[in-house]
Formats: sequence, structure tokens, C-alpha cells
Amino acid sequence: MQGSLNSGLRERGPVLLALVSLLAVGIAACSSNGGNIDIDGSSTVFPITVAMAEEFGLVSDVRVQVGLSGTGGGFDKFCRGETQVSNASRPIKASEVEACAGTNDEIIEFQV
Repeated sequence: MQGSLNSGLRERGPVLLALVSLLAVGIAACSSNGGNIDIDGSSTVFPITVAMAEEFGLVSDVRVQVGLSGTGGGFDKFCRGETQVSNASRPIKASEVEACAGTNDEIIEFQV
């Protein structure tokens, strides 16, 4: 029994961690965005983000909108203040960090 529990946690651990992270972002975003979380970016991360948004919607009244514009497009939208979360299939580039420097948003990289 213990082996199957550990196996299940290993398989679901990253998704659970990502859900918890999305929840934390959601709580923070709701205070300034009227109960909406806007996410955009990588096509690679898109399917898991949609699944997480659906699961999050089961336990929250927050509306999560997931878009798909590619990693660079997601960073552009984040830097313009159009999204609270940017999906990426690679680390953020120094030039993208610089582009976001004028915003009040903190960039936190979270690897799934």
C-alpha cells in the first residue's frame, strides 16, 4: 500500500504543486483584478494549464482565462499587464526581464 501511495504522489506531485501555485496566484490576483486570472503563453504548457484552470474552477469562484500566444507572446502580455501568469517552455530571457522592469509586477519563475 505504501508503495502505491508514493507512486501516486510521484506521478501527481508536479500537478498538485502547480495547482497549489495557481491557487496562490489566484488569491493574489483576485485582490487587484476583480476575481479573474488571465494566463497566456506557451503551447507546450497550454494543455496542463487548461486542466489546472478547470480543476481550480471546481473549488473557486475565480474566473481563469487561458490563452495561447507562445512563450514570447505570453511574456509580452505579462509585461504589458494583460496577464497575471505567463506560461513558458523555457526560462525567461534577460531582455524579457528588462522589458518588464517598468511594471510593479514581480517575476517569479516556477518550473513544472
